[in-house]
Amino acid sequence: MKASHQVCCIKGFTLATLFAALMLMGCNSQKPTYDVSDAAVIDDSAELAPVADLSRSDEITLVEDMGRARLEYQRMLEQLVSFYDQQGNQLKAGWATRELEYLVSAPKRSYVVIAEAAGSDLRARASIDTADTLYQEALDLYRSGRGGVGTLFANKEKLHLAITKFNQLITDFPNSDKIDDAAFQVAEIYNHYLRDYATALIYYQRVLTWDP
Repeated sequence: MKASHQVCCIKGFTLATLFAALMLMGCNSQKPTYDVSDAAVIDDSAELAPVADLSRSDEITLVEDMGRARLEYQRMLEQLVSFYDQQGNQLKAGWATRELEYLVSAPKRSYVVIAEAAGSDLRARASIDTADTLYQEALDLYRSGRGGVGTLFANKEKLHLAITKFNQLITDFPNSDKIDDAAFQVAEIYNHYLRDYATALIYYQRVLTWDP
């Protein structure tokens, strides 16, 4: 019993000594120092070049594909809700309904801003009947989507449809004398109703550049 106690004491002393030595080595060791002059200079432009070289058409294609996939996802969820309702499976119908609500309420960014893609070189010059008609259709949607006084009762679906038509005018009739008006109306929608101030600013800027 006495010998066993001595062995335990020796082991305890050895471990304690080893731990103290390691701690002492850690305290005395210095952190490695680096000489900036020895470091390789990283050229960020080389890393970003492949991304920067992608064309605007590539971006538009990707965003359009994403939009179609998003709409298809929503459509399938709606079908799933209908299927489970008809089946009487309220549990799974509730799951699909909540997922659909999350999808619809999730923020959706305008990754491709038409006013930005159109560039600053456009000029509002020509009177084009088709463009004028398109502008009036978009304006009617905007007015009906505003929902009266304030923004509380605004119909965002109609406002988005109005934006689509205004953007169609800008895209299809880039020399129309209505492109600056269309840009202004889109800016107003983003500013006052959708609270997307960054996008609104782009459209406001285009109003000035397209018709100084």
